[in-house]
Amino acid sequence: KTNKKNKNKKGKIMKCTINDAENYVGSGGNFFKLENDGETAKIRFMYNTIDDVEYTVVHEVEIGDKKRFVNCIRAYDEPVDNCPLCAAGSRAKPLLFLPIYNEDAKETQIWQRGRSFEGTISGLCSRYNPLVGTVIEIERHGKKGDKNTTYQPYPGKSDDVTLDDLPEKPDHVGTIVLDKTFDELSYFVENGTFAEEDTKPVDRRAERTPQQ
Repeated sequence: KTNKKNKNKKGKIMKCTINDAENYVGSGGNFFKLENDGETAKIRFMYNTIDDVEYTVVHEVEIGDKKRFVNCIRAYDEPVDNCPLCAAGSRAKPLLFLPIYNEDAKETQIWQRGRSFEGTISGLCSRYNPLVGTVIEIERHGKKGDKNTTYQPYPGKSDDVTLDDLPEKPDHVGTIVLDKTFDELSYFVENGTFAEEDTKPVDRRAERTPQQ
């Protein structure tokens, strides 16, 4: 049976720990991206330990000619009918929306990564504690559009910077990831759009940016 308790609650953004991500089968801030092979940037991950890192479980849908991320509103062990998109056959997937401070741009950004980045962020957290106290140079290996692109981290010296020294973490919920209720998701399944999308322009910062 559908859990009616959560049907119309905003903010039901399903998150999970790194250990729970495997149970899922399957744009509030600027995006961080390196577009060209060999391009680098110095950043700080806005985390202390691996316990701070969470996946956000999303569906990817098409609204008009754009692809957007929408919140999945059920946990992997809940009935499929608890989320209209899951019930309609849309695959839920856990993604990392990593909050970073870009030392070069002097601003907070969000870096979208998939599960292939899990080992990298886990390894950094285990070696540098708190992680935010280390500036890390990220180098892109792969031409623009290359699906096999990888990112190599080069940690520098650690310092005394804490999260309190940096601006507030950017939030991807409600912008990069649309925050929808059960009824709004049901409307989308039936109509292929959200009612307000017909009258409200899309914030370009919230559009999906390719991971490559």
